[in-house]
Amino acid sequence: MLSLDLSTTKSGIAYWENNKYKESYVIDFSSVKDIDERVVNMSKMLINALNYFKPNIVYSEDSFKGKNPVVLKMLSRIHGVVMGWSLSHNTEYHFIMPSSWRKHIPDFPNGRGVKREVEKAFSIKYVTDNYGFIPKTDDESDAILIGESVVRMNGKK
Repeated sequence: MLSLDLSTTKSGIAYWENNKYKESYVIDFSSVKDIDERVVNMSKMLINALNYFKPNIVYSEDSFKGKNPVVLKMLSRIHGVVMGWSLSHNTEYHFIMPSSWRKHIPDFPNGRGVKREVEKAFSIKYVTDNYGFIPKTDDESDAILIGESVVRMNGKK
């Protein structure tokens, strides 16, 4: 399984095998200012990751209405690339809302009024404490936690 925290600037990728975390990393195009160029670069790197890992299931954090419609549109294109790859490779592809995956992570500060900075800090600390390394960004730690939540939800089937 691949669990993804997709973004137009930095995307987190976590690889799971038999419900066990194996590895993760971040694709970072935050230094590229042109959003169209970032989306193309991110899409190519995500396709490379999908071709490399060849998952039989992909979970991605779902997008929801944001403040910037241009960014939401570009993020939808990135989701479309991953979904298209999944469909063309007979791979299950699922979207999962942040509020849904977060409730399966013990003590995750979730809900109205919780600031994004608090969620990011918790995500990084959780991975540091439970996976034995400091993730490069919250994108990487969120990708890991998305995968862990799926494992927890499915009862380790």
